[in-house]
Amino acid sequence: MIAVQTLTTEVPGFRMTKQEVEIWCLSAFHLRRWFKEVLLFTDDAGKEAAKQLRLPYTAIIEGAFGAVPKGFKKYYALAKLLAYRLMGKPFHHSDIDVIWLKAPPDEFLHQPVHVQCPESEADHYASPILDSLVPSNWARPGRPWNMGVFGGCNAELIRDYADAAIRYFFQIAEKAEGCSPHFACCVFEQFFLGEFLRGRGIEPAALLESLHESDERARQIGFRHFISGSKRDPIYSEGIGRKMDECCHSCVGRIQGALEILNPVRPNRQSRSLLVH
Repeated sequence: MIAVQTLTTEVPGFRMTKQEVEIWCLSAFHLRRWFKEVLLFTDDAGKEAAKQLRLPYTAIIEGAFGAVPKGFKKYYALAKLLAYRLMGKPFHHSDIDVIWLKAPPDEFLHQPVHVQCPESEADHYASPILDSLVPSNWARPGRPWNMGVFGGCNAELIRDYADAAIRYFFQIAEKAEGCSPHFACCVFEQFFLGEFLRGRGIEPAALLESLHESDERARQIGFRHFISGSKRDPIYSEGIGRKMDECCHSCVGRIQGALEILNPVRPNRQSRSLLVH
C-alpha cells in the first residue's frame, strides 16, 4: 500500500511554526519506516521546503492543486480530495500532523475504507449554519468522520467519493461564503463522506472510537494526531525535540531554511498558523 500526504501553502494566511515543521518531519520519517512508497502532493513552496528538509518522500507531485480557482484556495480540503481522486490504487493518507510511532495495523489499512474516528458529537455539526449547506434528506445529526487518516483498498469507491465531494462543494460554494472556510471543509469532506457511505450501506473501519479516546489507546497503537492548538502546546515541545534528535536529526539544522521558504516575508499582510486538516 502507498502512503500519501498533502500540503498546500497557497491557503490565504498560511503560516507554519518551527514546532509544526518538526511535527511534519517526524510524520514523514515515520511513514517512510512503515511504507515503501510515500508520496507528497504539494505546490512549489511545499516541494522546496520538503527538499530543504530532505524529507524521505519517494515522489513529490506538484501542480495537482493548480486546478483550484484562486478564490477557492482557502478551502484546504479541496487539496486532499484532489489527491484522493488522483490515486487510483489502494492508499493510506496521513495528515502532516499525524505521527505513526508504530506500524499502522495491517487489518485497519486493508479495509475497503478506513478513517481516524467518528465525529458525531462535534458541536459544529449541530450548527444551524449546516441547514443552509446540506440537503434536507441527509441523515441528522449525520455521521461525519475525522479524516486525520483516511484511505483504503476500494480505490474506485474512494475516487467516486472524491469526485462527488468536489462536485458537492461547487454546488454549495456560494452559500459556504457565509461560514468559516474550516467549517465548510468539515462539511464537504467529513460530513459528506458519512452521507456518501451511508447511502451505499458502508461503514468505514475506524482507528479510534472517538476523537478524545484515551491516550492509553493511542500509545498502544503508536498513534499521535496533533490536532489544532496541540501543535503549539509547550507541553509537547520537549518530547518533539527529543524525537527529532532520535529520528530525523538531519532535519534539525535545516528547519530555519524551510521556514523561510514556507513563510516568505510579505509586507502589510497578516498571517496565521495553518496546517492541512
